[in-house]
Amino acid sequence: MKWLKQIGHWGGEHLLVFMIAFGWTLVSEIGEIIASAVGVSEAQIDTRRFAPLWLYSEAIGIIVMVWYYRFRNRAYLVPFKRQRAGADYCWGALIGLGSFTVIWLLIWMAGGYHVISVFRLARLPELVLLIGGFVVQSMFEELLCRGYVMGYWLQQNKVVTAFVANSLLFMFLHTANPGFDWRAGLGIFLFGLFMSFLRYRSGSLWLSGAVHAAWNIAEGVVFGTAVSGTADVSVLWHSTPLAVSQWLTGGTFGVERSLPTLIVLGGLCGYLGWRQWRDCLGNKAGA
Repeated sequence: MKWLKQIGHWGGEHLLVFMIAFGWTLVSEIGEIIASAVGVSEAQIDTRRFAPLWLYSEAIGIIVMVWYYRFRNRAYLVPFKRQRAGADYCWGALIGLGSFTVIWLLIWMAGGYHVISVFRLARLPELVLLIGGFVVQSMFEELLCRGYVMGYWLQQNKVVTAFVANSLLFMFLHTANPGFDWRAGLGIFLFGLFMSFLRYRSGSLWLSGAVHAAWNIAEGVVFGTAVSGTADVSVLWHSTPLAVSQWLTGGTFGVERSLPTLIVLGGLCGYLGWRQWRDCLGNKAGA
């Protein structure tokens, strides 16, 4: 019955890692928890007016996680390397903005959106606040999934588990969002895998954190589409999905649920996976 004990240990270890990760999400959402406790309704919490507040409140999770794991000498769970930090973040911002723009253009050229300009000079402070908020929120998700969860399993030398487990957690964190279904889940999972490859190859969270932030900023603030089913935060343009197949636009959940996204992210993950496999073969041959 040794194999049963091994399965039980494997399952228990996975469960513990996920439970700790969910605990950290509660720390990052302390602002929303307090708001609910004092009588603020869910409908009010999800409005555009309060969006920057909840985004910035996730800085609490970042600060506490970094302090806690560095204090316990587990910096591998919060991998913020100083080397190339600025360059990685700049490159990541370009990758995130560029990849989302390509997907949005494909959908728009196929007739998927009606686009209008919504920017006014008076909205400049809102633009700055939302950009900063998405930088914070995206970095917390990267720290949680590609930092803690992925870092834990990489430390155990379980690379495949590190990729799959953190991407599954990332997908699960979005299951309560409006419009979530299996297509949305697949898109979010592929996005998590894409971020995992970037984190693994760079050895740091700066690159994946910047890609994630730029993607969300382009998605919500710049082009005005739904950010994984959440409230409208468009500031520059607003893209209204037309009455066409939801395979093209992703419907109420947004671009991550669309066929162009599944193709682009699937292709990127396939390419990076092939690169990683080729590098592993080269290392074995060199040894």
